[in-house]
Amino acid sequence: MNKARGFTLTEVLIVVLVLSISAMVIVPLAGSDELTDLRAAAELLAADIEEVQARNLASPEEPTALVTSEYLNGWHLARAATPEEPITGIDGRPRTRSFGTGALATADSLRLEPPSLPTDGLRFDDQGAPLMQDVEILFRIQGTDTGSTAEVSLSSATGRVSVTMVRND
Repeated sequence: MNKARGFTLTEVLIVVLVLSISAMVIVPLAGSDELTDLRAAAELLAADIEEVQARNLASPEEPTALVTSEYLNGWHLARAATPEEPITGIDGRPRTRSFGTGALATADSLRLEPPSLPTDGLRFDDQGAPLMQDVEILFRIQGTDTGSTAEVSLSSATGRVSVTMVRND
């Protein structure tokens, strides 16, 4: 009999938790250089997009979404049915990211420029592809001091997430 291979939701969530904790420890130690903050914010956004994708693959009957802040200062993870209400992580705290707080405490000079998203946020189908097809899905994080930008792009065909730094020297 063939046995399906893959990762369990628990394994995926543990990896995401370890990466998040590592980022929370490393980002403050790196100092408050805006380029470092920009890179850290982009990597956290990419990790959160990948977490939403993994959650939707593992539990398509309870879709999860990434919802951007109306103030352009962060994002949170939520159930698609209640996009205004952040879900809680394994540690019991809401899964929110805001510039100037938490893991992004030193990144208070950044501004998020999200793509045009549906009101229930960025979601994925049960195959890992974004529900937004045939559109460019590009998040920009702008540094107000240096003018540098980090771009987090998501392929609408494959769901692949990538981070690109654009320095303004």
